[in-house]
Amino acid sequence: MGMKKNTKKKNVKKSKKIVLKEELKKDIDNFNLMDDEFFSACFKDNYKAVTCILRIIFEDENLEIIDLKIQEIFTNFKGHSVQLDIIARNKVTNVIYNIEIQRAKDGASPERARYHVDIYDTHNLKKNHDFKDLPTTFVIFITETDVFKRGLPIYKIQRYFEDNKEPFNDRSYIYYVNGAYNGNDDIGKLVHDFQCKNPEKFYFEELAEKVRFFKTTKEGIMEISSLLKKTADKYIKQNKDKYIAKGKAEGEKLGTVKSLLNSIKSLMETMNVTAEKAMKALKIPQEEHDFYLAQLNTL
Repeated sequence: MGMKKNTKKKNVKKSKKIVLKEELKKDIDNFNLMDDEFFSACFKDNYKAVTCILRIIFEDENLEIIDLKIQEIFTNFKGHSVQLDIIARNKVTNVIYNIEIQRAKDGASPERARYHVDIYDTHNLKKNHDFKDLPTTFVIFITETDVFKRGLPIYKIQRYFEDNKEPFNDRSYIYYVNGAYNGNDDIGKLVHDFQCKNPEKFYFEELAEKVRFFKTTKEGIMEISSLLKKTADKYIKQNKDKYIAKGKAEGEKLGTVKSLLNSIKSLMETMNVTAEKAMKALKIPQEEHDFYLAQLNTL
């Protein structure tokens, strides 16, 4: 008999693992490059893919990058810290590119763009250096929707003089790539690839390569699964107090249910009434009667 129980337990565990793997595979299949964690995994140390994006945006086939960093946190000890998705430096000109993926409209606000420029400059101007040593910077938001609703493939922003519209030349620029743009040019194809789930339907192989690795190879699926678990564990740790409060609330609710079940049983036995009459006497809402009847049947 013991052997049968153990076998049954093993089968249940195996079944749960299979269901978990299937659910995980389903999640991975649904990822695209607009998903934060998947994006980070696909672009980590991926100079080729980041170069591809920048060459398309700036229409420069010779653009090369160096010093690629993913998800770098800039700590502001007196204010709001921020995590930058991609920071890359032009190999020849030393121009800095900060690429941000934003699904929510408020995540790509003008104020956020301003802060990204400011916090990068604050952390990278060395002591005793002149302000002219600040690099030219581009903050580039790739958004899921058309944030400004004007239908342009890219919105390009810079400071200028109000009187004659001449550039102010502080060498600080903000670009928004319109995620709702579906033109047949390279920007339209780039937007398509960011929102596409199937790497075989990508236009740019430089972007498809890592997506294919994580979605179709055993090694890639294992790696991304491990990353997702770490992210989930980190989220749970960060929201521990919420989970504890939720657990307490559920515990209190469970205690109330048990208490009411005991009261129903007591009334039925001492007053010789039906469960329905006992529940009415205890003023249990009619819509909850079936639930309590089902619980009584298991006792």
